Amino acid sequence: MVLRKLLSSSYLLMRACSSLSILPNRLRAKAHFLECCSTAAWPFCFSAREFKSLARELEALGEVVRATVYQAVLIPPIYGWPRFDVTLLVQTTSPEVIAEVQSSETYRRLNTDFVMSARNTRRIGDTEKSRSGTFLFNHFTAEDPEGAVGVWENLAVWYTSKTGVDNSTLLQPIGEAPYAFVNYVRLPRGPVRFLLDQLTKPSFHTFVRATLRANDMVAMPLLCEPV
Repeated sequence: MVLRKLLSSSYLLMRACSSLSILPNRLRAKAHFLECCSTAAWPFCFSAREFKSLARELEALGEVVRATVYQAVLIPPIYGWPRFDVTLLVQTTSPEVIAEVQSSETYRRLNTDFVMSARNTRRIGDTEKSRSGTFLFNHFTAEDPEGAVGVWENLAVWYTSKTGVDNSTLLQPIGEAPYAFVNYVRLPRGPVRFLLDQLTKPSFHTFVRATLRANDMVAMPLLCEPV
């Protein structure tokens, strides 16, 4: 595992709802649906395809490296979890130009429920080497956000050795945010199999979950596929 520390790469993480489908078809009957928009807001939610059209316009801006739209395919039905159907991840040329992107006419047309400006401070491999497959956005809360980065580095060793993950992009918020950081990962297999592979490993419970509990951290995964 080669861990790189970065300071210049930056992202805008935007979320919205397009539907209430949050789990694969075979799992929907086993879970309660979690509504991410109020009834009043429902008619104004953009679809993933509408977001993709706006993402193409954002990529035309000189300050934007890439803009990728993701559709949620699996969200654990647990209270407090991020439950947005559509994610738009925008990589900018530097943190300093984020305000310029947000002042653009295209950005103002986005109807988002959540926005987080972030700096990529740690990286393993290249998450965006391929835009196909399943992607994990793992949202971490922590009592000590700075100390939590060191915890994440320790957990990354387990994930690279036990699950076959060969990449990870750590997004730390610029300014206030509800999360200490979001871990952005391209998974080596589909969402259900990946989660089951974790849960069936004894060390996931004795090491990963125990480490999170000991450091007052909570991991909230959102699994998506590119649109």
